[in-house]
Amino acid sequence: MADLGRQVETKEAEVRTLTSEKEQLTTEVTQKTTQLHTAYYLIAPEKQLLSDLVVEKKGMIGRTLVIAEKPNMGLFTEADTRLLKTLPIGQKEVTLITSHPEGSYWLVESEENKKVIESLVILDAEQFWSLSKILVVSHK
Repeated sequence: MADLGRQVETKEAEVRTLTSEKEQLTTEVTQKTTQLHTAYYLIAPEKQLLSDLVVEKKGMIGRTLVIAEKPNMGLFTEADTRLLKTLPIGQKEVTLITSHPEGSYWLVESEENKKVIESLVILDAEQFWSLSKILVVSHK
């Protein structure tokens, strides 16, 4: 009887250890999944993006806007790529500074004023975020 009691205690200790390990792994998987699906976006006037050192001008002719080497991530809004489907913009002369595959998004024009972009709709989230987990949209 005493031998069986020790075996039960040993098995109970193993179960507690395995349960604890399972909880740790579940937490780790949840954190990694959240991290995998985290993206950052910023919608601002071009002048503000330049003054905040989020973007910089590169090239000789045309001076293309590109993301700065180390943008201030504190200015960005964090989002879950699985849940983010639409971003309201409501501005004229809208440009996506970051690279996102054509066909993975749609810029919705205002019905009253075709020059105003009402929103950005993400049609294919996996494809849209495949090149960058950062979205920077500038407007005049």
